[in-house]
Amino acid sequence: MFFTRDFTRNFTRNLTRNFTRNFTRNFTRNFTRNLTRNFTRNFTSNFTSNFTSNILHQKLHQQHSHQNRACPHQQQCR
Repeated sequence: MFFTRDFTRNFTRNLTRNFTRNFTRNFTRNFTRNLTRNFTRNFTSNFTSNFTSNILHQKLHQQHSHQNRACPHQQQCR
């Protein structure tokens, strides 16, 4: 009787304590690691993609506007 009661009480207490400690530690570690990893990966990917896209768009726009603009040296521009 005493053994069962003590065992149950200790088992429950240890299970709760260990679960809480491990869950908190692992959640914090994984959350921080994943947040950092995903932020770095997404930021790098998006920045590179947007930067390249903007550069190409600007080049295209410059060529297009240069062809349509009245140029004082039309013979050289064509």
